[in-house]
Amino acid sequence: MRVFVTDCEGPISKNDNAFELCCHFIPEGEKFFSLLSRYDDYLAYVEKREGYKAGDTLRLIVPFLIAFG
Repeated sequence: MRVFVTDCEGPISKNDNAFELCCHFIPEGEKFFSLLSRYDDYLAYVEKREGYKAGDTLRLIVPFLIAFG
Protein backbone atom coordinates (compact mmCIF):
# COMPACT_ATOMS: atom_id res chain seq x y z
CA MET A 1 0.00 0.00 0.00
CA ARG A 2 1.36 3.39 -0.96
CA VAL A 3 0.78 6.42 1.24
CA PHE A 4 1.34 10.03 0.28
CA VAL A 5 1.92 12.35 3.24
CA THR A 6 2.20 16.08 2.76
CA ASP A 7 1.73 19.28 4.71
CA CYS A 8 0.35 20.91 1.55
CA GLU A 9 3.23 23.33 1.12
CA GLY A 10 4.99 24.61 -1.94
CA PRO A 11 3.35 24.17 -5.33
CA ILE A 12 0.34 22.39 -3.80
CA SER A 13 -0.73 25.25 -1.52
CA LYS A 14 0.21 28.79 -0.53
CA ASN A 15 -0.35 27.92 3.12
CA ASP A 16 2.18 26.67 5.62
CA ASN A 17 -0.18 24.26 7.32
CA ALA A 18 2.40 22.77 9.67
CA PHE A 19 3.20 26.27 10.96
CA GLU A 20 -0.48 27.12 11.32
CA LEU A 21 -1.19 23.90 13.24
CA CYS A 22 1.66 24.64 15.64
CA CYS A 23 0.42 28.19 16.19
CA HIS A 24 -3.09 26.94 16.89
CA PHE A 25 -2.43 23.95 19.15
CA ILE A 26 0.95 24.52 20.82
CA PRO A 27 1.64 27.35 23.28
CA GLU A 28 4.09 29.78 21.65
CA GLY A 29 3.69 27.66 18.52
CA GLU A 30 5.30 30.24 16.23
CA LYS A 31 8.52 30.19 18.26
CA PHE A 32 8.34 26.40 18.60
CA PHE A 33 7.94 25.87 14.85
CA SER A 34 10.82 28.21 14.04
CA LEU A 35 13.10 26.33 16.44
CA LEU A 36 12.00 22.93 15.16
CA SER A 37 12.50 24.03 11.57
CA ARG A 38 16.08 25.05 12.35
CA TYR A 39 16.63 21.71 14.10
CA ASP A 40 15.34 19.96 10.97
CA ASP A 41 17.93 21.86 8.91
CA TYR A 42 20.64 20.95 11.42
CA LEU A 43 19.84 17.23 11.23
CA ALA A 44 19.84 17.29 7.44
CA TYR A 45 22.73 19.61 6.60
CA VAL A 46 25.09 19.73 9.60
CA GLU A 47 24.79 16.36 11.31
CA LYS A 48 23.81 14.70 8.00
CA ARG A 49 21.89 12.02 9.89
CA GLU A 50 21.61 8.86 7.81
CA GLY A 51 18.14 8.40 6.33
CA TYR A 52 17.01 11.88 7.37
CA LYS A 53 15.68 14.24 4.71
CA ALA A 54 15.39 17.99 4.99
CA GLY A 55 11.75 18.89 5.32
CA ASP A 56 10.87 16.07 7.71
CA THR A 57 9.66 18.73 10.14
CA LEU A 58 6.19 17.18 10.19
CA ARG A 59 7.58 13.99 11.67
CA LEU A 60 9.13 16.04 14.43
CA ILE A 61 5.93 18.00 15.09
CA VAL A 62 3.48 15.10 15.43
CA PRO A 63 4.35 14.08 19.03
CA PHE A 64 3.89 17.68 20.17
CA LEU A 65 0.56 18.04 18.39
CA ILE A 66 -0.61 14.86 20.10
CA ALA A 67 0.57 16.11 23.49
CA PHE A 68 -1.05 19.54 23.15
CA GLY A 69 -3.90 18.70 20.76
